[in-house]
Amino acid sequence: MKKFRNVIAVLLVLAISASGAAWAADEYKHVKIAPNAKGDLLFYPFYAAFGDWETTIEVINTSNTYSAVAKLVVRSMIDSQECRDFLIYLTPNDVWKGQIMIAPTQMNDSDTGAVINAGDMIITSTDDSVLRRFPSGNNCSAVADDFASTDNPFVTEIGEPDCAGDTCRIGYVEIIEAWSIERAALAGAPATGPIPKPILFADYWPNGMEPCGAALAPLANITGVPEPLTGHYPRNILYGKQIFMAPAMGATPLNVNSAVNATVLRDYDNESALQISIETLLGEFADNTTGEVEAALSKNELAMQYENQSLSIHFLTFPTKLTRLAADGSCNVARHLGPYFRDMDPDLNRCFPYEPRDYNLQEATAGVSGGIVSPPVTGGGPAELCGEVNLRTGFGFEEGWSRYTFFNDPNMNTPAYTNIDQGGGIDSLRDDASYTGIPAVGTVLYLGENGYAHQDGYTPGNFYSAVDGPLGADGAAGTVDDGIEIEYYQYSDLESNVDLTDPTVFVPVWRTDTQGN
Repeated sequence: MKKFRNVIAVLLVLAISASGAAWAADEYKHVKIAPNAKGDLLFYPFYAAFGDWETTIEVINTSNTYSAVAKLVVRSMIDSQECRDFLIYLTPNDVWKGQIMIAPTQMNDSDTGAVINAGDMIITSTDDSVLRRFPSGNNCSAVADDFASTDNPFVTEIGEPDCAGDTCRIGYVEIIEAWSIERAALAGAPATGPIPKPILFADYWPNGMEPCGAALAPLANITGVPEPLTGHYPRNILYGKQIFMAPAMGATPLNVNSAVNATVLRDYDNESALQISIETLLGEFADNTTGEVEAALSKNELAMQYENQSLSIHFLTFPTKLTRLAADGSCNVARHLGPYFRDMDPDLNRCFPYEPRDYNLQEATAGVSGGIVSPPVTGGGPAELCGEVNLRTGFGFEEGWSRYTFFNDPNMNTPAYTNIDQGGGIDSLRDDASYTGIPAVGTVLYLGENGYAHQDGYTPGNFYSAVDGPLGADGAAGTVDDGIEIEYYQYSDLESNVDLTDPTVFVPVWRTDTQGN
């Protein structure tokens, strides 16, 4: 089987689980793709930082009345190891912007003072929505100077994973809306105008919540258990994009400067005030399981354009794979937290099958003789995906598009599907739903003159609620025919007041969730 090439090698050639999970109330109160691109769970599908390559991450609070605290997590390319995390403090209509890049000179960590050498990987920001240092003292009282500014930027190193073969130089970013508060409820907030960030900080870190009320540790070493939100629920108000910058490969001195929106989900519904340097896993301290996030992201196939065989790159990102490594330090895979990857990887070798098929602009199919083929011939030979962020280049034609399809067996006999636990706990001892396809985020990057990036086209997966026939026990094989198909599951926020065991009387209606959204 062909494997996706090692990402570093390819770029050089170009010159380059979860514990404590809750469940959505039912299959109609679930995390979903945000049709308006505003939500409470954001995935930035790739970043790269080496040489002159850097990636800017932006997150916007679109609310005119609510402030929000969000947790940003940088994850590695192969095993989704946490490379760095921190909190972003967003007042109404606020924007945070930061760069993942290579340190151009020797500098110091803005919180600990540790030396960062030239050539090390950093994340930095001059935006006051992030702390450059955690407040001194033991009462969590912040002042304006504790937040980043042009004169005093936030700078911290992003280290490399412990295990060889993985890297934080390339990976993906996730942002979870952790907490919100209305202006009128924020003690000391002015009635109009910007809200000072220390006021927002003080409300998020009350006395008694670790580490407040005790001697404070440096920013990178704070520990503790997330606290209940007590009314500060996420509001689905975050929007984001990333900007990838690199020297152009097809022209000089033009540069690639490509922006792509984050993949935004809504109604994930985090339920705890998240802290830093404590890994937060999808499905943990939230109303939705990892399986429900997978169902929202699921795709039966991807369609991705390419403009040049060597200067176009397809990224396929799997933010729910979440590889967990053995505790003995061996770097062996212990398990994957995402149900699709958990069930697909019995030998724990990280890889699973897919089929790439390249087409040119005249409907021809790579590897198939006879000229134009319409409809296209199926079957392109098995291949493997082995990382959390995967890339493909070197396509079958100079210009065209690629179709990616996915399977549950190496011989590509069974289309991909997964059994999951989901809302309502229809049967708490069994998987009670199924989805088809895989939980993928596809992104196209073109490195030539006037470079660009954009998201994939795709056929969404199907979702089945197993209310008229149980699926197998957790981890056992089942079929998607065992449940009622829920139309538009990935995009709609629906509930039904009728008996779901009889699909002939299924009449969905729009729902307002418990947070009024």
